[in-house]
Amino acid sequence: MAVPEETEKKARDVNEKTALLKKKSATELGELATSITTIARDAHMEANLEMEIVPQGLRVLIKDDQNRNMFERGSAQIMPFFKTLLVELAPVFDSLDNKIIITGHTDAMAYKNNIYNNWNLSGDRALSARRVLEEAGMPEDKVMQVSAMADQMLLDSKNPQSAGNRRIEIMVLTKSASDTLYQYFGQHGDKVVQPLVQKLDKQQVLSQRTR
Repeated sequence: MAVPEETEKKARDVNEKTALLKKKSATELGELATSITTIARDAHMEANLEMEIVPQGLRVLIKDDQNRNMFERGSAQIMPFFKTLLVELAPVFDSLDNKIIITGHTDAMAYKNNIYNNWNLSGDRALSARRVLEEAGMPEDKVMQVSAMADQMLLDSKNPQSAGNRRIEIMVLTKSASDTLYQYFGQHGDKVVQPLVQKLDKQQVLSQRTR
């Protein structure tokens, strides 16, 4: 049995290592943001780019403006200038071990087609961005998740149809954030599914006993 002093020392060591990892991660994300800013500036896309470091990692927003769109309107067909930007960003994202999440967002303008809507459109656009990054050499397993948000997270809620609401977000996750997602979903599903099945089985047994 560990004595209190040993336990306290182990706790301090863990805290120190965690602090160092966080500091290293923040430094790497800051350097990544600088590299992305340089690429966007060289491509004359500063107006289309926003970034912020959040607890979960580096949030990169690439959005439409009044002068140009990343995709053809109502389509997941990527525009040449946006494709060029993603191709240049691929090795930058690959330079770190961090996983990424790619999310598509639309404005609130209703889609004319009742079958194909903003959910489909935002998802297809996120997948198009993923495809370009991978074709440019970024490993497939770098992407942890691709998701669609439609018009549920508007940047400009006062102007729901604003061009700035149409965007692709790439979240470069910290290790702790990606670990949390793995724990939440379960790498093989067993962390989520098995406990639930066991709980349901137990409830069923108890129910049968009380009959």
